[in-house]
Amino acid sequence: MDGRLSSYRIEPNKIDKLRFSIQSQKDLLRETLKIIFLYKEELKLLLFESKGTSVEFFRENFIEEQVAISKEYIDQMQKVYPQIQTKVSSLFFRISSSTWVTIVGEIVSNPEIRKEEAKQVLSEYIRYNTAGWRELINQ
Repeated sequence: MDGRLSSYRIEPNKIDKLRFSIQSQKDLLRETLKIIFLYKEELKLLLFESKGTSVEFFRENFIEEQVAISKEYIDQMQKVYPQIQTKVSSLFFRISSSTWVTIVGEIVSNPEIRKEEAKQVLSEYIRYNTAGWRELINQ
């Protein structure tokens, strides 16, 4: 499995039903907040003011990379958990990936959003997203 997926835990023989780790959600939240608030101005430039620069297509490239990682992850899950439903449309992967970029864009573009509010919205979205994936893969 590619190093990009190392933070995702797929452990065959340990559990017979896929579990979505609360600790993994907390880790994702912590790391995302750290990146957003450490690089807020840089992210704002990348997402909204990069036209005509070498990073003009950052947003699109990021989304495409996330789509590829998501598809690869689902393929790996299918191998470990053959009972799960993995027929998810390519467009859905793209919409899901672009939603993350939109959320980050909303946070970095609004100076009134403080870390606690960003933490709340990211936490809500992570929980919402996790529940949605559970439903999609019939878990």
